[in-house]
Amino acid sequence: MGFLDSNYLLKSAAAVDLVGTFVGCQAAARQMIDQSDGGAIFNVSSLWGATASSCGRRTARRRLA
Repeated sequence: MGFLDSNYLLKSAAAVDLVGTFVGCQAAARQMIDQSDGGAIFNVSSLWGATASSCGRRTARRRLA
């Protein structure tokens, strides 16, 4: 089964990225309701999570040296 025959990877990524975020927000909202104190949910993301970078490795090596 090749790339053109399956959308397994897309479904897997969507399950982790979208469903995981939604379920996490639900859990946070339930906790806030139970505490009767309200609150806020902030979902933050970055484009750096989608790009590979060697910058962090070079910086870490310099700090360890």
